[in-house]
This record gives sequence, C-alpha cells and structure tokens, in this order.
Amino acid sequence: MCSSDLAEAGIPAKPALITAWPRADVVPDEPGLEAFERVLVYIPPMNGIGPLWIDPAAVFTPVLRLPVIDQDRSALIIDPATAQLVRTPGSAVQANVYSSVVELHLGDGAPSKVNFKIDAAGSFQDLIRPVIARLEIADEEGKQQLLTPSFRSIEARQVQSSKFSDPHKLLEKSWVEIEGEGYGGSAVTDDGGYVDLPGPVHVNLQSLAPLMTLAQEGEGTRSFDFYIPPPFMSGEEWHVFPPAGYRFKPVPPEAAITLGPAMLKTNTRIDEDGTFWLTYALVSPKDRLTPKEVESLLAAVRGMASKLKI
Repeated sequence: MCSSDLAEAGIPAKPALITAWPRADVVPDEPGLEAFERVLVYIPPMNGIGPLWIDPAAVFTPVLRLPVIDQDRSALIIDPATAQLVRTPGSAVQANVYSSVVELHLGDGAPSKVNFKIDAAGSFQDLIRPVIARLEIADEEGKQQLLTPSFRSIEARQVQSSKFSDPHKLLEKSWVEIEGEGYGGSAVTDDGGYVDLPGPVHVNLQSLAPLMTLAQEGEGTRSFDFYIPPPFMSGEEWHVFPPAGYRFKPVPPEAAITLGPAMLKTNTRIDEDGTFWLTYALVSPKDRLTPKEVESLLAAVRGMASKLKI
C-alpha cells in the first residue's frame, strides 16, 4: 500500500518521512532530507476520524497503529502546506501487554511436566508474530530450534509439542503455547525437596535491558533522557503442582518495588489443593526516562533477587 494507490481510491494520502528507532530521532533545528530513512503513509483526518499513519513495510502490524519503531518520532509530511515537523502517534501503556503463564507439575522420580504459554498484545506482537510465521512453515526440527531457547529461558528442558496463533490475523492477540518436560531448578527426595523459581529481577526486565546497558556505560555523564519504547505492562505467573504426598511451605509476601517510574508487584499464595502460585506484575508507564530515573531503576535492580526458592 502506498500514497499513490490510496490517492487513486480517492483517499488523500501523503508520504511522510521519519527516522525509525533505535536510530537517533531527527533534530528539528538541523533540517535536511538526509536525516530521514523511512517512508510512512499519512492520511489526514476525514469525517471526524483520524489521522491515520501506516507503515507499508510492517507486514505484521495492523493499519490501526504503527509498529513500535515508528512511534513518537519526528515526521516530515510531504505537502506544500507543511511548515514544520510533526510527531507520529505513540501508544498507551494499556495497549502493550505481555504475559506468560508457566504450569509446572513436579515429578517424583520422573521428569517434571511443563506447560508454557505466552500472550502478546500491541507492540509486543511486532516481536512475536514474525517468529510465529516461521513456526507456521517449519518442520518439527525447525520448531525445536525456534522454541527451545524460550523453553530453556524458564529452565525447562525438552520441547515436546507446541500450538500458536495465526500470525496473519492482525486484529487478534498473538500467543504461543509449549508443552514439554524436565525442569532444571528442582529436586525431590524422600525427605523433601525444593524448586527454584525466577526472582523479581527476572520478570520482563529484559524489556528494559537496553536502557540499563546504556546507563551502565554512561552512568553519571548523561544529561539528556533515555528513550526505550514502548510503555508497557507485563505479567508472569507460575502455577506449581507438588508431587503426591508433598506440600509447600508458606512464602512471605514480597513488597512492591519501585523501579524509577516503573512498579513491580509480587504475589504468592498456596491454594487449598496444595498448589503454589507466584505472580509478578510490572508496569513501565513511560518511554522516556531521565538520567535520575534510570539511576533509581538501576539501584533497585541491583538489590533484587534472581531466584525464589520454595
């Protein structure tokens, strides 16, 4: 889809130039076409609806929003009436949601059974849909190669089967579900046992990892904001089933942790059936952080645990 095709259909579309993230945004005081490297399509408001921005190259992003690399960027609309740069639309924290659920059945003398499901909405779909498209056409060996790194990231061992959403239905949520066996962080003996679950430092802080890496490299010297899109919400849930005849000890509740402008909440409980629940909820409401906010985030992360033993 391009502006000329839309114009033929009677829709007054115009090209718009941007520089996509992670490259530095255009400096408004230093104009020049060489500063731009990506072309979007801009459709001005019509009948009280819009404007609408489209990235023709984003095959896995619906036309209702821009991919995350194009959001909140300076844009030059190619129009004689254009006198200055405008901003492309960003996205709200509620629109970008990542969640994962791990169901772990601990084995007594047999490998543990693991079910791992990931759900993605908004900008997280820009990351997961291309992977699902590769899964869709992969043979069993190819699926193993694509899924094993994610399965190993939760210390599960062997992928046995998988299911996933249709990557071409762009108005629906994206999801992947993996079944397998084996869990590295557990042991069961006649006298008891343990299971290691991810601590607070694990929960989707990989989304902030580029920011933290930059901060550590230039800590104390930076005077301008850090930019890492998008604002997001993420949740990680573990549901652990003990072997027959075993029970979990109570785990003290964890206090909410402030990570600069972000907030991480932890909840644990033991149900009447003896199963254990661990839930993390992380909200990062901003895509621009000041150096002081990054320092606060780093200080909090350094004091967080990487494992929770039950």
